[in-house]
Amino acid sequence: WVSISLNSYDGMDANVGLLDSLWSDHKYEIYRRIIMLKTKEPIWTKAFISLFTTNFSIFIIFYGLVSALPLYATDVLSRSDEDAGLLMTIFLVSAIVTRPFSGKILDLIGKRKVLWLTLFLYLVCTGLYYFIEPFEGLLVLRFVQGIFFSIATTASGSMAADNIPISR
Repeated sequence: WVSISLNSYDGMDANVGLLDSLWSDHKYEIYRRIIMLKTKEPIWTKAFISLFTTNFSIFIIFYGLVSALPLYATDVLSRSDEDAGLLMTIFLVSAIVTRPFSGKILDLIGKRKVLWLTLFLYLVCTGLYYFIEPFEGLLVLRFVQGIFFSIATTASGSMAADNIPISR
């Protein structure tokens, strides 16, 4: 807008006056932003590395179960391919249904508390796979773990975004 206004012939004096008043009103903010862009703060802080490791661990468990559970359902439990697919689907359905409410939960309880709680419960669910044998029990466990997965990944992503410096 400024380049178009300054290059147009009609009303040039009025536009320059407007530009001068905008500059005087906001020059300190403009200087601050220019300095922030020149001095980049590090992204890889201790908090960011911790959140990165947390999220990486969550997804290692997720992908490990995605590859192992269908084989377990078909080979050990002698279930059909459709049942194995249902094990995967129920996890994703619960995660998708929970995700829109995750932000509100984070705001009400606090991101850090929610992250710690859901990480603990996610790991408890992971450990329960060793003890639950009936297929229906696995379906319930997958549904519950999907809820904790959804909230934990939302919390860790939100906290990581909060830790990224404005200059980045």
